[in-house]
Amino acid sequence: MRFVNYGVFYHDLKIHGLEYAARHSRELGFEAVEFLDIVPFGELSPINRYSPDEVKRVLREYHLEVSCFSVAVNLDCEEHCEQLLRAVDYAASIASPRFHHTVMAEMRREDIQKPYEEVFETVYPYVALIAEHCQARGIECLYEPQGFYFNGVEGLGRLFDRLSARFSNVGICGDVANSLFVDVSAESIYNAFAKKIKHVHVKDYRMTDHPDPETAPYVSRGGTYLYDCPIGAGVTDFRYCFETLKAAGYRGDVSFEILGDDRTILQAMDYVKKLILSTMEKPI
Repeated sequence: MRFVNYGVFYHDLKIHGLEYAARHSRELGFEAVEFLDIVPFGELSPINRYSPDEVKRVLREYHLEVSCFSVAVNLDCEEHCEQLLRAVDYAASIASPRFHHTVMAEMRREDIQKPYEEVFETVYPYVALIAEHCQARGIECLYEPQGFYFNGVEGLGRLFDRLSARFSNVGICGDVANSLFVDVSAESIYNAFAKKIKHVHVKDYRMTDHPDPETAPYVSRGGTYLYDCPIGAGVTDFRYCFETLKAAGYRGDVSFEILGDDRTILQAMDYVKKLILSTMEKPI
């Protein structure tokens, strides 16, 4: 089970460039990295900045592999679908075994006025095209509980059931915190999808009904305030999640979707390593 640099790698890549991001990942002790891109692609997009050969050369120099290529997108129009197809090709060209994308990434509560069925019928043809393209490229295509529509057991499950009936390469990214945005626990997500989880994102949130006037929070669908916090200090029951993964036979990667200084990252890695050792009884 590998530890993957996701959040810090994205930050380093954007601010300092590929060479620094790879070196820093290795210095922190990561074995693999996860790319993140955002549609519409801008000048800082790795797709626009680095050739596949350059990515493979730099990562090879630092003994790193690509675990996943992730894209944040509202997949509700042909233009965004075309950009996502381009991202799948890029992911394949840098030897990423997995491609993960959101479906409707908007996180503002005012953007959830349309009924689920209407949004589903709008996005499904595009989502299916991406899954089909990933299958043709030999890549797993993953979906996480995310946003206000395709989140929670039912919201994500209805989409995944339709896709898995057509495609053999689809799976779930077991993000341990995103379900909080629809006021649903990670435990319920893991209970429903454990055997379908192919990749794991770890982060944590503190939840409260009383906002901090000095910090801008996320807000759940039900109006609860969510704040980033160190892994293990929030509401996520990480032990339960990893015990459930063990029971399901999970042997995939653990990707750290967090930011912070080196000390913060190393503390998070140590916390998760000890947790895995105590729950899954398998050394990292």
